[in-house]
Amino acid sequence: MRTLVCIGGVDQSLPVVQFGTWFATKISTEITLLYVEPEPSLAFKKETEIALQKLMEWNLDTPAVKILRMAMNRLEEVNLLKIVRGKPKIVHELQQWGESWELHLESFTGNAIRLKTRTGDIVEQILAENRDNHADLLIVGASQKRKLLPKIITFIDSSVLVIKNLIDHRYELMIATDGSEMAHKAEYVAIKTAQTYERKLTLMSVVNTDEERKVIETHFSRMSKIIEKRGIEYSLDIRSGDVVEQIVEAAGDKKIIFLGGTRKNVLLKYLFGSKSLKICREANTPIFIVKRPAEYR
Repeated sequence: MRTLVCIGGVDQSLPVVQFGTWFATKISTEITLLYVEPEPSLAFKKETEIALQKLMEWNLDTPAVKILRMAMNRLEEVNLLKIVRGKPKIVHELQQWGESWELHLESFTGNAIRLKTRTGDIVEQILAENRDNHADLLIVGASQKRKLLPKIITFIDSSVLVIKNLIDHRYELMIATDGSEMAHKAEYVAIKTAQTYERKLTLMSVVNTDEERKVIETHFSRMSKIIEKRGIEYSLDIRSGDVVEQIVEAAGDKKIIFLGGTRKNVLLKYLFGSKSLKICREANTPIFIVKRPAEYR
């Protein structure tokens, strides 16, 4: 499984770097931390190239160098990097690939961690990196890309973990499901995540008719047996009312919400929105939107 973690401004990116990389180390074989820098002017471009070539010396302080330095320092501070003779283990020195720069490190678990910059339109470069790297999961902060987040979620073809209002690492998990095919994929990922991180899982659904309640109760009965076999602590929560409001209320700020993707046409979804996008706007906690489940390593 490959994970792409997008980082933006220094202050905003600290929780994304720390939580995103910590989350990915247990489920991924390869982690990429990506910073997309706006296209610089011709006069500034040469200075940027020189600064990146001296990245490990940190002699010049361009935005890209500042972000990558922050990311590397933060990973070292929270003990997510393998340290050899007092320094992070470098697998491959900084190299340039077209307009991109990459530095390969090793995590404390042996994962490959790539620090990478790309230049250009933020959404286009994130989509391109996600596609080129065959990423299974995109991790992005809600704060630094508030205006761009709906576009990223809509057009990316991998699953997305949106880090929002981060408190700590001790979250419980909640799968909001209607029993549909797309929801089944999210259920699978939520169960695997709960098992991997040893977290309590809540099966949650919103029903507004007797028929819907009957269907969900039957579905929850089947799911409960699967969860119990895996030794996961769990609870059930069936509510009535507005779907978005009830999901946001049930999650509060202490549960990561797992949602299935939508089959709606991507253009219609972007123009008119979806429940997933609405929940991302309203929720006070991280949201994991599952588009296609990947096997945890």
